[in-house]
Amino acid sequence: MLTFVPENAKQGEILDDFTFTSTIKACSGLEAIEEGTQIHAYFITRGFPFSVQAIVSGALVDLYVKSGYLFEAQKVFDQLEQKSVISWCSLILGYAQQGNLKAAMDLFRQLRESNIWVDRFVLASMISVFSDFALVEQGKQMHCYTAKFPFGMEKSVANSIVNMYLKGGLIEEAERVFNEMPERNIVSWTVMITRYGKHGLGREAICLFNKMQVEDVEPDGVTYLALLSACSHSGLKESEKVRESVKLKGLKKDGGCNWVGIDKEVHFFYNGDERHPLTVEIHKVLKEMERRIKEEMGYAYEVRFALHDVEEESKAESLRSHSEKLAIGFALVHGGVEEGGRTIRVFKNLRVCGDCHDFIKGLSKVLKKVFVVRDANRFHKFEDGFCSCKH
Repeated sequence: MLTFVPENAKQGEILDDFTFTSTIKACSGLEAIEEGTQIHAYFITRGFPFSVQAIVSGALVDLYVKSGYLFEAQKVFDQLEQKSVISWCSLILGYAQQGNLKAAMDLFRQLRESNIWVDRFVLASMISVFSDFALVEQGKQMHCYTAKFPFGMEKSVANSIVNMYLKGGLIEEAERVFNEMPERNIVSWTVMITRYGKHGLGREAICLFNKMQVEDVEPDGVTYLALLSACSHSGLKESEKVRESVKLKGLKKDGGCNWVGIDKEVHFFYNGDERHPLTVEIHKVLKEMERRIKEEMGYAYEVRFALHDVEEESKAESLRSHSEKLAIGFALVHGGVEEGGRTIRVFKNLRVCGDCHDFIKGLSKVLKKVFVVRDANRFHKFEDGFCSCKH
C-alpha cells in the first residue's frame, strides 16, 4: 500500500477521488496510520487539492480520528473548504471518545449553526455520546432537536434516545419514547430489556420479552443474553430457564479480541489464545512486567475479572491470558521493554476489563511509555500511571 499511489502515478495512470478515498479507507480499516500519513504527505507534495474534495478529506479526517491522532484530524478539518457531515461527525465522536466532551459539544454547536444537513447517523451518534457520559439535560435538548427532522423518530435515532434515557435513569421517559415509536426493530426491544436488567427490573424485562414474541419479533443471541443478565441481576428463578434456552440455541458471548500492528502487519490475539509462535516469550515478558509493577506500584490481580470456573491459583494465569495483555506483551517482545520510545497502540473489539486497565496504567508508569487502547467504547491513553478516562 505504501507504494500504491506513487507507482500508479509513475505509470501515468490518472488517480481520481475514488482511488484516493478507497486507499485511505483501507489504511483506516487496517489501522495503518503510517501509510495513511504518507498518502497525506503525497497530497501536499504533489499539490493535490484535498481541501476542496469533501469525500477524500472526510476519509483523511476519519483515518486520523480512528488512529487517535486528534490534533492531526483537527488540523486537516480546519483546512477544509468543503466540510462534509462525515468529517464533522468523525471529529465530534473522536473528541468524545477521548473524553474531551467540551470540544465535542462545541463542534456540534458549530455544526448546528452551519448549513450542513444533519442526517440520522449524526443524530444517533451524538445522542449515543450523551448516553455514554450520562448527560441527560443535553440529551433532552438533542431529543427536542430531533423533532425538527422528518426522521426524528426513525428507528436508529429513536433507539439512541431510548438508550440515552435509560442510561440516565429516566425509565418513564424511555418507555414513553419506546411506546411512541412508529416502528421497532430487534435493537429497540433488546435495548429496553438490557437496561431493565441494569436497573434490577427483571420482571419488566420478562414481560417485554414476552410482548416482543407476541408481536412476532424473533429474538437473537444478544436478546437472550440480555434477558439472562436481567433475570440474574434481579435474582429471578427464570434465569435458569433462559440459560437453558441459550444453551439449546448454541448461543454465546463474543470472545475478546485484540489486534496490534507491528511492521505493517496486523497480529490478532484472543482470550486464552496460545497459538502465536511467540506465546512463550509473551508470557515471560508479561510475568516480568507483573513483578516490576507489583514491586514498584503494589499492583495486585483483580481476580473478580478472572474466569469464574477455574481454581483460585489458576486465576492469575487466566488474567495473564486476556487478549489485551497478550497483544501488549507481543508489542513489548517485538520492540523490547526499554523505557520510553514509541507509543504502543492496541485495539479491542470489547470493553477493556478492569484488571487489564490497572495493569496498563502500571505499565505506563514503570516503562515511562505511552499506551493507547481503543476499545468498544472509547480511546484510553495511558501515560505515567494514569488513563485519559480518569478511572
